[in-house]
Amino acid sequence: MISRVSRLPYEEFRSRDYREIVTPYFSVKVRRNSLGKNRFGIVIGIAAVKSAARRNFWRRQAKSVFLEMSPKGIDVLIILRSHVALPVRNIFRKTLADAIESLTTNL
Repeated sequence: MISRVSRLPYEEFRSRDYREIVTPYFSVKVRRNSLGKNRFGIVIGIAAVKSAARRNFWRRQAKSVFLEMSPKGIDVLIILRSHVALPVRNIFRKTLADAIESLTTNL
């Protein structure tokens, strides 16, 4: 589970000042925060993945990629797309890492 300090509050999910990249599997939104620590949010609907165990699996994969590579002071929101066949774990992790890296280089 993500610690409470590292969770992106739900109220900030609808903020408009995110930079975004859309991939075939998910969209990644990134912005700077003034807290000096990273915050992370992930949205996986039942329409995207039916099983709760599989939704938690994909949450854990996204969280591990985020913790491995992100610079300090950013908010990241990942939204899995509905009705799309999810890739193999390695492809998902690589695609997500590339998306986060390309968004954070120009912040």
